[in-house]
Amino acid sequence: MALDLLPTTISNSPLGGLFNYDVLTQVIYYSNANATGNYQINFRGDSVTSLASVVPVGNTLRTLLFVQNGPTAYYLTSVTVDGFPATAIGWLKRLPEPGPSNNISSYEINITQTSAGVFTIF
Repeated sequence: MALDLLPTTISNSPLGGLFNYDVLTQVIYYSNANATGNYQINFRGDSVTSLASVVPVGNTLRTLLFVQNGPTAYYLTSVTVDGFPATAIGWLKRLPEPGPSNNISSYEINITQTSAGVFTIF
């Protein structure tokens, strides 16, 4: 049986503010330090590569984000792709949504390029 291993980053850096999620480095990101504030996620290929050039039109990228919370529950407030807003559907339309105190917030974010440079996130 083949295992489906996914590139994962385990970080000791806390989230707070804008976080650039580089999908060429990781599909799963786990911040195991207590968040220091609410955070916004910008999905991109990496610092020099757009997500639009990585995910072909008509394809979907599934990502997972895990964020450690301390006594103060911080949470995801917005999601962008390549620095631009994307059409949010499902639970992402309800942002911001409080996270749990002294626990881990987990987010599955799917990103579909519906036409050139246009993304839907859910």
